[in-house]
Amino acid sequence: MIVFAQCPHRISLIGGGTDLDWFVKENGYGYALGFSIKRYSNVFGMQRGEASKRGILSYSTREEYVDINTISHPLIRETLKYFECNTSLEICSFGSPEGGQGLGGSSSFINALISTVALIENKVMDKESVAKIACEIEVERLRRAIGRQDQYLCALGGINLLKFTGEGNVETLPCKKMIETIEKMVEHRLFLVNTGIRRSASEVLLDIKERKSSSAELLNIREIIEDMINNMNSEVVTEDNLLSHIKETWKIKKNMAAVMNPKLLCIEDYLRDLDIGVLKLLGAGGGGFFLVETKHKEESMQLCKDKGLLVYDIDIDYDGVVVERIGR
Repeated sequence: MIVFAQCPHRISLIGGGTDLDWFVKENGYGYALGFSIKRYSNVFGMQRGEASKRGILSYSTREEYVDINTISHPLIRETLKYFECNTSLEICSFGSPEGGQGLGGSSSFINALISTVALIENKVMDKESVAKIACEIEVERLRRAIGRQDQYLCALGGINLLKFTGEGNVETLPCKKMIETIEKMVEHRLFLVNTGIRRSASEVLLDIKERKSSSAELLNIREIIEDMINNMNSEVVTEDNLLSHIKETWKIKKNMAAVMNPKLLCIEDYLRDLDIGVLKLLGAGGGGFFLVETKHKEESMQLCKDKGLLVYDIDIDYDGVVVERIGR
């Protein structure tokens, strides 16, 4: 029996950095608003049978193992250790080629991997549990300098407003009016521009942590988010209101350590000259995708293409991580 799991990538609109454990520990809580998109990590897995002494792992390379402790791929190794999976497995993964570009590809992959291994072990898990385990593996066991929003935004599907309150606790807050507005924004005003620059999120976030001013800057971002949340109680949550809050946080974020570099600044200026507004750089910083905003989406996307820029439309995924048994 083969198990197949698929998990979307994500776009974070606002709050990145306030989901980091060190910030939450120092300041009590943080927020993140974002949504999953129709770009996926896919994982197939199966037991190789009692006669098979070696497991086979196929990702960007091919790896064989007898003892799970010797597995080179850290996410696969720690996931199998978490489930105490000592039988030989064959696992194959593939997906959208945007690793290291700010779309949450690492968290998307581990969510799909956890779901696959869990079902092989005959354990059915809800989406929140998958995200929680992914955080435990990435943040606590592997001690990666990343936050907790990606695992949840990828796993849950749709548009979510999250609150982080310490000890690994993540709460999903109601945001119906905001959801309706974001859906309209995505359809009519937002798209992605690929900068072509890859970077390590962990390295960027370590630089942010080590900079003395970072805590105060992230507190300012949190204040803007709280103002946005308070505005949700109004009768109408407008696109311009949401966009203004996102732009405010981007003004702060872009001046933080290692977020921008000369090439990214040039691309941002170039887009501005084309009358296309940069809402933010997705992910920790240093490269990846710009999330941009325009009042004439189709025309602006075509203009970018004509200028040689790589652009991508955005489709919201509402399913989140899914897993099933296939075959006999």
